[in-house]
Amino acid sequence: MKPVSAATNSLSSPRRRPGPPASRSRPATLQGGAPRYPLERLLVRAAERGVALGDAEITVGNLLFHQPGRHLDCGAVVELLRCGGVDAAPAAVSRALATLARHGLVQEIEVEPGRYFYDIDLRPHVHVYDPVRGTLEDATTGVVVRSGAPGSPAGVATTY
Repeated sequence: MKPVSAATNSLSSPRRRPGPPASRSRPATLQGGAPRYPLERLLVRAAERGVALGDAEITVGNLLFHQPGRHLDCGAVVELLRCGGVDAAPAAVSRALATLARHGLVQEIEVEPGRYFYDIDLRPHVHVYDPVRGTLEDATTGVVVRSGAPGSPAGVATTY
């Protein structure tokens, strides 16, 4: 996979591609047919849903799929893209994230009114949000923490 640069893929002006990405080759797979690389996992998931992704969605989705187990909000995605040399406008990243969520390619979790985190794990599972640290994590198996429950850390809320 070639590196993404601001010159080849700017999130300041995302373009839409007409139709499905026909020029993509079949992804390399692991035993059992699972895609080997994060970008291929994103493209396979999009193809299964009949979704054509634009440059911005591919760039943002690729970053999310390279962060398995991590839950990122728009600000963190912008920061990571900029660290990688991509000219990322927050509004364009927000639109790309919303598009990925709307098409069921990532899970959008609202932790506070207007604040969203994104997760590539689409299976139903419980999340724990810590507003003090500003992080969202998967709950440990068998553990459910309610805000204000005896013994729960201050400010911790559970989302589903």
